[in-house]
Amino acid sequence: MQPAVLTNAYSKPENSLDLHSTLDLMKRNYEGIYILKLQGQEEGIDEMVGKISKELESNGATLEKIERLGRKEFVYPNNAKQKHGYYVQFHFAAEPASLDAVESHLKLSDQVMLQHYRRL
Repeated sequence: MQPAVLTNAYSKPENSLDLHSTLDLMKRNYEGIYILKLQGQEEGIDEMVGKISKELESNGATLEKIERLGRKEFVYPNNAKQKHGYYVQFHFAAEPASLDAVESHLKLSDQVMLQHYRRL
């Protein structure tokens, strides 16, 4: 193995590993819980679950399992005056950067009340 050669004081050695780029390429396992607004219509749930799964897959995530936990009443009142929501749980593997993209895109959706991600 040849020693690392610096071209100037501010550059990286030619054969050095960039730790941040190798960490970004690793897929990690996540659990995502989404609370969807029902607004009296159960038919839109299938469409919204499909939209979330397409959004995850388009950003490079691989879905492992989708669990529909169903309609649940909220313990505390919220600002949207909703008394219940439809809970969906996704298990997937994704890169951290793609998870941020999915989260920011789904924040714009009116149908998603809450989204929470946990690294497994």
